Amino acid sequence: PPSPSLLRRQPGLSRDPAARRAVRPGLRVKVRFVKKANVNGRLTKSSKWYGGTIARVLRPGDGRGEDDDDGAGDGGQGTRIKIQYDDGTDEVADYPDGDVVVDDADNGAHAAPAGVCELFRRAGGEDSDDDEDDE
Repeated sequence: PPSPSLLRRQPGLSRDPAARRAVRPGLRVKVRFVKKANVNGRLTKSSKWYGGTIARVLRPGDGRGEDDDDGAGDGGQGTRIKIQYDDGTDEVADYPDGDVVVDDADNGAHAAPAGVCELFRRAGGEDSDDDEDDE
């Protein structure tokens, strides 16, 4: 799963128009799936995180799913992304979404421009001492 510090900062990052515009194919994501079950009359929930890569970005109004770096604004409407999971499956999801976190820690490496990767890495913050350091 993503680090606690990244999860705390995710809502702010999701509201940041620059971050929404910066979403690019090649960024690694972690996606949370929540499983609900009725066990002996009690509702139980469990969640699991799965790794994947953004394969395609569809910005509002373009209708084409262009993967270019034109920097066009999204009008605050968010974005649709196609996620290619590590197990070979894929899905289209909204971004920003609380269950989709851009994070390459213990999740492979981003394959996007370095400046874009840094924007999302900084979301973990400098006070993220609870994260493990790469060695």
